[in-house]
Amino acid sequence: MKFKSWPELQAHWNYIDSVANDDGVTSSKMQRDMIKGGDPRLAAVAAWKELMPYHQTDATTSERVFQALFDNDNPVRIRQKDISFNRENKLSYLEKNGFPSQYEDKDTQKAFSHLMDILETSEAFPNLGYEQIADIIFKPFVTYDSGSSMNMIFTNRELKNLNVTIDDIEENTNYPVIRALKENKTLKLKIENDSGFTGLKTLQTIKKRIQENDSGDSIWTAHHMTNDGKAMEVVLMTGDRNDKDNRHMIGKWTYEDKDKNGDIVSLPLQYKGREEILKVLTAYKRGNFMDIDNDDDIYDQVERWYNEGPSSWMDSIYDWRPIENLITSEYQPFNIGKFEYNQVVKPFWEKYGPMGENLNKVDLAAKWEEVRLNETYTYEEKVFDHVFGGTIDTFRSDVKPFRHGSGSYSKTDGSLGNREPRASNLFLLPRSDRSIRKQMAEEIQGDISDTGKKGSFLNKDSLNIIEDTKRVINNIIGD
Repeated sequence: MKFKSWPELQAHWNYIDSVANDDGVTSSKMQRDMIKGGDPRLAAVAAWKELMPYHQTDATTSERVFQALFDNDNPVRIRQKDISFNRENKLSYLEKNGFPSQYEDKDTQKAFSHLMDILETSEAFPNLGYEQIADIIFKPFVTYDSGSSMNMIFTNRELKNLNVTIDDIEENTNYPVIRALKENKTLKLKIENDSGFTGLKTLQTIKKRIQENDSGDSIWTAHHMTNDGKAMEVVLMTGDRNDKDNRHMIGKWTYEDKDKNGDIVSLPLQYKGREEILKVLTAYKRGNFMDIDNDDDIYDQVERWYNEGPSSWMDSIYDWRPIENLITSEYQPFNIGKFEYNQVVKPFWEKYGPMGENLNKVDLAAKWEEVRLNETYTYEEKVFDHVFGGTIDTFRSDVKPFRHGSGSYSKTDGSLGNREPRASNLFLLPRSDRSIRKQMAEEIQGDISDTGKKGSFLNKDSLNIIEDTKRVINNIIGD
């Protein structure tokens, strides 16, 4: 079949999904077969299939890639075996450091290498090297290792809209199953190719058996997207947590519920829709904020935060740990972060404050703690391994040192989420953040100008602190 344009190619895959009507299982199998089939061009097309939906608003890039892939006059260049060959070295570097792909097995890496090879030799990308092309086609993506044999892919835009980073997502790797327990769901494990359900004793037996072959192997809970991409399902994995090529899904988490007839049924543990998925995967960041100021005067605190609005420059106060308490205090020059305002304070105050249920101060403070415990990933739950008796191990995300299109991240051997904060001191901003520093100064100046006016949270006792802060900021801007 010949295609005349990239929309025709996308429509073809959509047609396969609609005819098969199996939540994308058929098209996903076709994609994997193309990757493993040995034909470089088909493998490259399959690799592009994974990226194509995210480039639908970028017609220029989509058309350039289409022209390169379906130009029969442009033969696929055979990769050289000589490792000293410059092109080979660059492709090997890209393979080693990872593409933003749902899969990271060797066949998929090779498929993306074929894609890069075709684009690099095509007239559609003249005078561009592998790294430049990688930055173009991988620009929209951020890759998340959720413990499965498959990655989860987010776009930079959807994370930016929530004022979160991929590090924030990785804080919650173990939360999806904990959230189900907090919702009092009756959880069970459905082992693949087994008609029954597995209990803790069976898991202990499985773990003992796999560790007889390799003491480093383990059992852990992970999650990945369903084949149709509409939900995130929670699964059970075995193998080596640090080696994606040696991870194997052995079962899925399920929970009991009632159908429309009132009969007990077992349903897969899933979180559906991007909004719900991202709410689950940002739960620790919300809980961290709600744990900062949850004393008896929380009513006044939330009201003040709501009335002040979000910071003009700060995405999240979590980026500035360990001085979150300073930023949230009454006598400080900054408003709270955009994430904390939009994802916690605004919905909470509008639901339980005067414009909602209108709870009194005591009841609202109790509700704040109730929401923290029931709807976020709390510090207590994260620190203490209080479920599964140690049979199911904790997964720690391992981040590639560099991914084109998604920025650089450092691997960590410490506890999950224990990467270094953006700066240990609020005023030690890098020179590249000059625009942010100016916004900081403007926010401080605005608060000083409003001192004494109705609704101002600053008073004369705080002016010395504010003036000192202003001098520090002005010194930084002027350096």
